[in-house]
Amino acid sequence: MLQQTGVETVIPYYERFMRSFPTLHSLAKAGSDEVLKSWEGLGYYARARNLHEACRLIVERQGGKIPEDYADLVKLPGIGAYTAGAVLSIAYEKPYSSVDGNVHRVFSRVYLNHTLSNAREEKRYTRGLAETYIQIAVRGGISPSEFNQAYMELGALVCGPDHYLCERCPIADSCRARATGLQPAHPLKETKVAVETKEMEVGIIWRRQRLLLEKRNEKALLRGFWGLPTVEVTPGSDPGQSLAFLLASHFRIDGIHLKELFREQHVFTHQRWRMRVFQAFCDSSKSEDSESSHPFSFFSPDQIPVLAIPKAFRKVLDRYAGRQLHVVAAIIKDKPGRVFVAKRNADGYFGNYWEFPGGKVEPGETEEVALAREIQEELSITVEPTRFLWRETYAYPFGQLQIAFFECEWKGGSIVLNAHQEGRWLKPDQMEPADFPPADAGFIEAYQKELGGAEIP
Repeated sequence: MLQQTGVETVIPYYERFMRSFPTLHSLAKAGSDEVLKSWEGLGYYARARNLHEACRLIVERQGGKIPEDYADLVKLPGIGAYTAGAVLSIAYEKPYSSVDGNVHRVFSRVYLNHTLSNAREEKRYTRGLAETYIQIAVRGGISPSEFNQAYMELGALVCGPDHYLCERCPIADSCRARATGLQPAHPLKETKVAVETKEMEVGIIWRRQRLLLEKRNEKALLRGFWGLPTVEVTPGSDPGQSLAFLLASHFRIDGIHLKELFREQHVFTHQRWRMRVFQAFCDSSKSEDSESSHPFSFFSPDQIPVLAIPKAFRKVLDRYAGRQLHVVAAIIKDKPGRVFVAKRNADGYFGNYWEFPGGKVEPGETEEVALAREIQEELSITVEPTRFLWRETYAYPFGQLQIAFFECEWKGGSIVLNAHQEGRWLKPDQMEPADFPPADAGFIEAYQKELGGAEIP
């Protein structure tokens, strides 16, 4: 975990991981989804996959005992010279050097070599020094474990990348970089790899209140994780075109309306994703599961938190769920005291549910103005909101919904269903809350209980 990641960052992840997998055998027996979920958020996920596979091989081939031989150890996935040296010196007290970034920095400064022209040469030089000096230390009675960890701590606490507390350093008098004032210049900097920017389209696709996620394949970035349907944008394509093609060809979902919600970005080590996030609702998929190498499925909101989902997609989902949606609903009554309700289209969220007509409050609108506009658009009639009745707040997977209910007076026009598949007039005691979205159901229950289904006073 400490490879390319600081101690303070690692500690909570380490503690969580060890609670999940307290022994080598427990990690070896775990499934890949479980391992990635425990590693989620730490990044550099190849480390988790390599650790998992190494433990499996140790149990299978070594009887659960970590090899004490260097050649056997470096054959395991994810174990190179640094990790092998750390394991052998710290666990088995064998005289192998372990050169991490901290150790490299100390040796590069203390034994400054002006003849080296690049970072690669300097790393080769410091590794050679470390190998030589640990042998000298062992012959002098110093523990290999103490030698390696002392240099690691010296680099971490005293001889840091951006600070060098020379007055606290026990070997300051021998430091060539200090003597020449060249501490900031060493270690030599590696040539930075340019970060490639990719334009991506990401889909938040719902089917009957379940979210579409795919298992990323073994050749893709973030392989083995669950993620949102994602496709790199074809140059020159219309917004949503590439995603629509992916949904139709891979997920067998077509004939849907993609609505762009927002844009988000995520930076990996050598790659940046600029994501355009779209939402769509589908009534059904021709297949619940793909026959390809990366299966997909629809998950209910309560299933999603336990899935291994990488930070790039968590970021999108968190932003999606954190949206504040402000809507209004109309209670339109006829002379017998019945209320007009409308049935949602099958291809939307809560498809085939009944609801009180209304819609979203646009920026700059009052609730009353928004409601009159929405009813005109949805039903082709003119109404006047006359009385505020109820306000409900509900946390849906797609965001925090605040809905205000108003009694409305019908002013003119005939009802035409422009946004619903069916309309009906119901008395309050005929309304079944389970047939309505939860936010509407909350109002119905209060209406039936507190008002007894009578005329609104």
